[in-house]
Amino acid sequence: MSAQVRLKRLEELLLEQKAAGCLSVETLLDLLLCLYTECSHSPLKREKHITDFLEWGKIPDPKIWSDSSESDSETLQTSGCCV
Repeated sequence: MSAQVRLKRLEELLLEQKAAGCLSVETLLDLLLCLYTECSHSPLKREKHITDFLEWGKIPDPKIWSDSSESDSETLQTSGCCV
């Protein structure tokens, strides 16, 4: 199966999931970002699995953080997390 066929199939699966009410990719990324932020400010960050997760999720370019808008942080704070 070529890369183009796989990409097309992934797009179809994503559209099917949206129609079924499943979580979007953006929502999943927001959840990962929130989990990363909470783990990085937690006393649990000394545990091996948390440290491994934080190393895996480390953002290589800090400018990515500056791309978020003020409304994004308001949404996160509303849900109980802050950036």
